[in-house]
Order: sequence, then C-alpha cells, then structure tokens
Amino acid sequence: MPVALLTEPTPANRGPREPAPPPDALDAGFAARVTANYPLTGARSSAEKRHVEVDLMGSDLDYQPGDALAILPRNDPQVVEALLDCLGIAGGMPVADGAAETSLTDALTRRFEIGVASPRFLKHWAALSGSQQLRALTKPEATDARRDFLHAHHVIDIVRAFPVGGLAAETLVAGLRPLQPRLYSFASSPAETPGRAAITTSTLVYELHGALRRGVVSGFQVPAASPGTSLPVRVEPQDFRLPADDAAIIMVGAGTGVAPFGAFVGERRARGASGRSWLVMGARTARDDFIYRGDWEAALADGYLDRLDLAFSRDAAEKIYVQDRLREYGATVFAWLEDGASLCVCGDAAGMGPGVHAALLEIIAVHGGYSHEEAMAYLRRLAREHRYQRSIY
Repeated sequence: MPVALLTEPTPANRGPREPAPPPDALDAGFAARVTANYPLTGARSSAEKRHVEVDLMGSDLDYQPGDALAILPRNDPQVVEALLDCLGIAGGMPVADGAAETSLTDALTRRFEIGVASPRFLKHWAALSGSQQLRALTKPEATDARRDFLHAHHVIDIVRAFPVGGLAAETLVAGLRPLQPRLYSFASSPAETPGRAAITTSTLVYELHGALRRGVVSGFQVPAASPGTSLPVRVEPQDFRLPADDAAIIMVGAGTGVAPFGAFVGERRARGASGRSWLVMGARTARDDFIYRGDWEAALADGYLDRLDLAFSRDAAEKIYVQDRLREYGATVFAWLEDGASLCVCGDAAGMGPGVHAALLEIIAVHGGYSHEEAMAYLRRLAREHRYQRSIY
C-alpha cells in the first residue's frame, strides 16, 4: 500500500498548537462502548473509510456539530513487543508514572509515541548511539534531510540501524514524546441521535522497510474496535459551526472531510432549519468511494440538502476535484455568498485546502469584478464574520 501520511488526521482551525500535555493528562477519558463499526468504501477502494458509532450515555460528554471526538491512543501490543525485542530490554522494568510506577510495557503502550520518530527522539538517539550520521541530521542546516529521514524511519527502524546496548528504561522513554489524542470530526448530530456519536475514519496502513505499519488509532485501534468493545474518548470543541437556521450554507468536503457535514445536515433536520444547504463533495470513484451516498440522497429527498455536486477524481482521464466543481459553478457560488451564505470547508491541508482557497479567490475576482487583492479582502471579511470557516488537517 502507498506510503501517504505518517500522521493521523487531526482537524485544524484551532490556532497555534498548545504544548504537549504531560503523559498522565492523556489517561483521562470515557470508555465509550462501540455500537457500530463498518467500512464505507467498496472492495476496490485504494483508501478504506470506516463509520464508527459509540455510546456516550452515562458520560458527561456534550458536543455540537463541528466539534471533534478525541480518541486516546493505545499502541499495538505487538509493536511494543517488537520494539522491546529490538532493544533487548525487559518490559517489566519499572518506569515512573507520576507519583507511582508502572512497567515499561505499560508505559510504551499507553503513554509514549513509539511509531513515528520525532526530531526530539532523533537528537536523543544520536547522543546515545554516538552516530555521526544521526548527529549530522540534527544540525539546523539539515532541515530537509532530517525531514526526509524521519519520514522514512520509525523509532524501531532507528534503534535497529543504530543499536545501543545496556539501555535503561528511563533513558529510553526520555527521548519519546507523549502520545497525543487523535481528533475526528463528529459525523452525527446530538439533536438527531442523542447519546450516540459517529465519526468517519480513514484507515492508515502502509509498507515501510518491508514491514506493514499502521496508524495507532486509524490503523490499529479503530479497525479492531468491534461492537461491544470500547474506545477511550473525550470531546474537543472546535471553531467550526453551523450558521443560523435561516442562513444558507455551502459545504465543501473531500474524503473524510464530508463527516462534519453529515452532522450539519442532521442538526438542521432535527431543528427544522429553513436555510438552504449545498454540498460539494469529492471522492476518488463513484463506485467505491462515494461514502454516505444514501444519507445525501435522503437529505435531497427531504429537502435538508438543496443541492449536491460531486467530483470523482479517478473516474475520468482528467482528474476533477472539488475546487474544479466550484469554478464550474462559480457564478452560483458567488451569488450565494452575495446573498449571505456561509462557506464551510473541510479536508486535507496539502492539496484540497489550498486548492479550494485559490478557487474561491478566482471565483470572487471573476464573478465579482474584483482584483486579486480585493478578492483576498472579501474572503478575510467572510472569515471575520464567521462565514468562511475551514477545518483543515
């Protein structure tokens, strides 16, 4: 499988990242019982998407459409065991856990990131191993080489290639960063399905150095979470919100980026909202990647989705993306904006986010008769008015 991303999706639009919390702060969470977990994509899809539902009854967790469900990660025991075997140290060695102690195996399972290597770990291991190659990668001028190396080497690859003997447990964990929650936009509305929450995940599985690697949550925890098991969760509020019930909204999403719009449509249905709704959705193929098709068609039928435009990037010789659909219907997009519509965009930051932003600037310039600078000011005004919102990961 292709090596596409070495990190898992985290909704953005939150401003600067906060400093990493201490490891024990990640232990809090509600054990939410999984009630459904199934693939949304077809057998021929090159990027599996899953629908996961959890029961929040009995918790004090409240959320709004646009918020995110944080899943607290737990490393695969097989990955933990493989790392310990490679290091040649015993998992029963004690490690400080706040004021108490725990085993190294437990610490590596629930407290530390042991998959993707960080610059911090690289610097730590360079000092321990004395490797001149690793030390060269830690220098300020080696930014590009360091990025490429870390992209291609996990923690286990580094410790295998640059062995260190007689390592103490505390010395090992001193170079590891804390496990961070993985955030997934809610795909459900609490007004429509109280006590239940749904998310959409993209399964992260790829090959690296001849071995299969999995995302901690999206590749290991979520696929293994069969109904009846539980996932440790909490709610992370986001600044990604529905406009007023009588306001129009244009929703633009690709892949799992359509998840929050399922929550938006469900919320509007539960509240009897009168505002128009338009979804521009991107996926790879109509046959295998058109996720939630039945839900979108039902929303069109009951009037809580007024328009649906689709961009399937792999179904034609020339790839078509959501930004291309926006340009195609640019006059209508601009007319909706001029009439007071809000614009919500959700998707990846590498291509979709910048592509949609550029398309919007072009649409505003062409159909509004503005210069590029004036079009930028137009979008900035929409953002100030909370009429242009992005959840980009």
